[in-house]
Amino acid sequence: MSFDDLLQKISPTLKRITKKLDGRFSSFDDDDLFQEAAIHLWLQQKNGELNNKTDSYILQNCYYYLKNYLRKTIDKFELISLDALDNEPGKESDEIIDLGDVKK
Repeated sequence: MSFDDLLQKISPTLKRITKKLDGRFSSFDDDDLFQEAAIHLWLQQKNGELNNKTDSYILQNCYYYLKNYLRKTIDKFELISLDALDNEPGKESDEIIDLGDVKK
């Protein structure tokens, strides 16, 4: 089966999967995720990894690939309290936090 035939066959279900994953992430919309899954499938098809695989296997593969992709691209950050910054000895809070154009 050619890549175009495969993608056309599973596109409706793959689009539903990307819409489901899109709801929690503001930096990626469902079209971005669909394109990422399509590239992933194309590479697997090119390497012969999709030979004799069922549609269900391919779609689950895409789902887990996208979940892992989103997990790795989420920025890691730590929330801190501004009150905790005021209590830190020797530093002003504006020295720790870049206030940009905000005037005191």
